[in-house]
Amino acid sequence: MASAVLSSVLTTASRFALLQVDSGSGSDSEPGKGKGRSNGKSQTLGNKATSNEKKREKRRKKKEQQQSEANELRNLAFKKI
Repeated sequence: MASAVLSSVLTTASRFALLQVDSGSGSDSEPGKGKGRSNGKSQTLGNKATSNEKKREKRRKKKEQQQSEANELRNLAFKKI
């Protein structure tokens, strides 16, 4: 009967619930084995966020530079008129 339930199409919420149940039952796994893995994952996400912030900052600076150049050109054009 359990195989019939698992073979049916699961919704996202039910998949999530099954993942929660599976990850919650740690009695058959070795203690501390999965914890090192999650730390590496969070560190990778942290590095990714840092690189994204750097890219955002670089784009922001480039945009500011272009805006200031456009303003200077506009000011020069109006002074000549």
